[in-house]
Amino acid sequence: MNYEFASDNTAPTTPEILASISEVNQGNVLSYGDDPWTAKLRDVVTEAFEAPQPVGIVPILSGKLANHLSLAAITEHEAIVFCHEHAHVLVDENDGPAYITRCRFIGLPGDQGKISAATLRESIAREQPLPPGSAFSLTTATEAGAVYALDEMRELIEIAHNAGMLVHLDGARFANAAAALGCSLADITWRLGIDILSLGATKNGGMAAEAVVAFDPVVSERLTKKQLLLGHYPSKMRFLSAQLIAWIENDGWRTRAENANQKAQQLAKALAGIPGVRIVQPVEANLIFVILPEEVKARLDAAEYYVYELPILGEGVVRFVTSWSTTDASIDTLIAALEP
Repeated sequence: MNYEFASDNTAPTTPEILASISEVNQGNVLSYGDDPWTAKLRDVVTEAFEAPQPVGIVPILSGKLANHLSLAAITEHEAIVFCHEHAHVLVDENDGPAYITRCRFIGLPGDQGKISAATLRESIAREQPLPPGSAFSLTTATEAGAVYALDEMRELIEIAHNAGMLVHLDGARFANAAAALGCSLADITWRLGIDILSLGATKNGGMAAEAVVAFDPVVSERLTKKQLLLGHYPSKMRFLSAQLIAWIENDGWRTRAENANQKAQQLAKALAGIPGVRIVQPVEANLIFVILPEEVKARLDAAEYYVYELPILGEGVVRFVTSWSTTDASIDTLIAALEP
């Protein structure tokens, strides 16, 4: 079975990140984050995000855990979390965020996984008075592969802040979003008003390494308390921290994301050239959603390519995902398998 275009999670780890793991696998150092690499990580991330003050950062093992911890750090029990109706925190995490935070999650509609300013305003108005400690969770690139314009994000964040809420960014593919927009890590996070970020590295070449990043000292303090409470302290944290340092240094995240995005455009163009194949929405990051005729789907199955079906975008829609490691040759092989 060929899993290359099933997800960017199926891609291998980058050579520089593998090298970082080997580098720190020498000798004995203190555990639970009291190591040189975790200390360095805070400085590296603060600089990469051009933050005006040191960020709070927690290296963590998975994106789901990053979302759980992020939301726990900015909410109070029995509050509300607004998010898109197809958001990962609502649909794909087995009610983990709701269980951890003890909040009520409200999923909002919106094309391509995006929430409009009007929808958010109306939803907040229906829930007045908002319980203290409510929050707004935003995702870009969205589950449907769309990328919010910076002005769109800014408006949503201002609405949430004006309602007294803190804002979480689920950034599983935010490197792809930043690359698509041609902006910096700062531009797509704290400069817009994002309070806390689930920093996704695994989909962008990492090996089981994510992070939670807090941009405000008060939120950072709350993050530390929730980290202690929920036990998010991998004993050999140096292996996570070293990966994240290697992931971010020399703008490697951007190079990898740009390759994934560019290859998505290339693959989408090639798929559209196959008779009967229809791209169902613009390709903005590294996800492509298409409707395949039965005969093309049969050829895909015969070639043993595994892809996900995404009914949230319509009956018969399947998803192809490109990654940092996608090559021209791998696209050519796929297209050759699908052509008559």
